[in-house]
Amino acid sequence: MTEQRHRIKRQILELSIPGQQATPAFYADVRRLYDQEIAPLIERCCSELSRPDQIHRIDRLELDLGSLDPNHFEADLVAKIAAQLRQKLSDCLELEKPQTTEIPQPPKATQPTDARQAVVKPAEQHQESSPVR
Repeated sequence: MTEQRHRIKRQILELSIPGQQATPAFYADVRRLYDQEIAPLIERCCSELSRPDQIHRIDRLELDLGSLDPNHFEADLVAKIAAQLRQKLSDCLELEKPQTTEIPQPPKATQPTDARQAVVKPAEQHQESSPVR
């Protein structure tokens, strides 16, 4: 199996915590979660939805995860990213497919069915001999 390489120029995780200030420990946890769960998830989704011989350029892919359960923050974050990423990436790749219309081809020349028609005789055999004067 050919290993695929995916290059993503920039990724932004924007998290809002209503009524609370995010602590450095929270950011460290999110970074760890990104490295261990989210980045591999992105790799898997890209590999599953794309052929290794194709290059895709997607300018922007934005996910709105809505509210996350604070009691199950990590699992909820990863599950929502997985569900939306697969769907949105699939939609982007579907839109990227070229719209092709099959051009009708002219009918192919058919071989004669009668073997006598297929015989080609040299030109000399078709000319009548004229007497030399």
